[in-house]
Amino acid sequence: MAKQEICTIVAGTGPGSFTGLRAGLALATGMGLGLGVPVVGVSSLVILASALRRRMTVASDGKPLAVSAVLDARRDEAFFAAFDQNLEPLVAPCLVRNAALAAFIEEQLAEYDWLAAGAAARTWLPEARLLNAAWHDVTDLAFPSAHEAALLARSKHATLDPLPFYLRDADAKLPVLPRNPLTSVD
Repeated sequence: MAKQEICTIVAGTGPGSFTGLRAGLALATGMGLGLGVPVVGVSSLVILASALRRRMTVASDGKPLAVSAVLDARRDEAFFAAFDQNLEPLVAPCLVRNAALAAFIEEQLAEYDWLAAGAAARTWLPEARLLNAAWHDVTDLAFPSAHEAALLARSKHATLDPLPFYLRDADAKLPVLPRNPLTSVD
């Protein structure tokens, strides 16, 4: 592909790691400026849910079907969000302890049959809890894909001039230092 053929740059906005999101969005912004094309961002959780929704082959038992996305947030936590079949939010992006993830989803999506995408879903959600053990092979849905992000680039889920989306505070904190009598003014 020649650079003249590129009409839009799409970047994942997170949630995710501080450094990874900033570096990825900085690269996308720089490429967009250099090529003179717009840069749009799409949530990583929406990307995963969209890919799963397009692949669903299971039939619901009468309840509406929800698609959810689970990403490893490290520190024994997961990023989670759930959507209906039109990718309308059912559960806003949030941070959930891994050990409580299955119970949290069952509570939040009690009125739905649901499936989940993401490598963390495979780790933390027992197959029996995934739509009556109807888990299908989602190994290619372990992480957000560039292909799915590109499909969402012109949807209502894409944002112009994207900013990183974090669900926790930064680890880096300014130290609390004692007052310096030589430089402090009363």
